[in-house]
Amino acid sequence: MKKRSITKIQRLTLVTAGATLIGILYSHGQVNNALNEAVTEVSGWVTNLKRFLLALAVIGSLYGGYRIYTKYMNGDPDVGKSVASWGAGVAFLLLVYFVVDTLFTVT
Repeated sequence: MKKRSITKIQRLTLVTAGATLIGILYSHGQVNNALNEAVTEVSGWVTNLKRFLLALAVIGSLYGGYRIYTKYMNGDPDVGKSVASWGAGVAFLLLVYFVVDTLFTVT
């Protein structure tokens, strides 16, 4: 029975594959730590951002309601356009609020 020996190329390939595997495992741990740290940092200001977006939506809807009311009382024919534009603006702010809430809520 003839003994098979490992050639230099096979040895080099095994060492390279092992080093690559160790590097991948090491970097996975670093990425995990970085993601956890980022989530912790972001959690602090997400609450304030959500409050700000809700406040903007409330102020926008009140101001838009006032503008629509004055246009309606003055007999302006573009009331429907104003309702659509102000409504879309407030709806967009609420959509952004829910997207931020969904993306950054950590359970």
